[in-house]
Amino acid sequence: MTKQRFEELTGIYISEYQYGIIEEFYLQDGYSDEEFCDRYKKNENGLAQSIQRVTDIVAAQHEERMRKQLEEQQRDLDRLLAAKPDPVMERVKCKDAAKELNMDIVVMQYLLRQDRLPIGYAVKREGKGRAEYYIYRGQLDEYKRRLQGKSHGKTKEEVMKMISKGLV
Repeated sequence: MTKQRFEELTGIYISEYQYGIIEEFYLQDGYSDEEFCDRYKKNENGLAQSIQRVTDIVAAQHEERMRKQLEEQQRDLDRLLAAKPDPVMERVKCKDAAKELNMDIVVMQYLLRQDRLPIGYAVKREGKGRAEYYIYRGQLDEYKRRLQGKSHGKTKEEVMKMISKGLV
């Protein structure tokens, strides 16, 4: 029997969830569609009450599972919010990054826009005149370590040429 058939025979409109439970009773009952629906409408031998009781129990169990799941997710969220941010993903301001790199801020921003400085990225949004710069502590520190290794004994101008050519 389908949900639609049950509703036609009883005149009672039910949810898919309720129909799943009714279908279980129907399959165990062994009566025809018409006989089962007639027995349901008359609540013969407490059939409708039994179905409603099971529906209520299953709904309460489902609600309890959802409540526990929500509580667990809330605890996880609270832990995440209480945790300290990952220092590698910490954002660095342009002026601070330029100072750490001993570089002019305009040059640094230009290199970020050209994807030639691996410390973050620049994003120019449609309709906006200026780019936004995203510089991350981990990438900046890694780049500074690489720069230290390759720039040993070179002048600032030589290092700047290396940077602009993407050699560092």
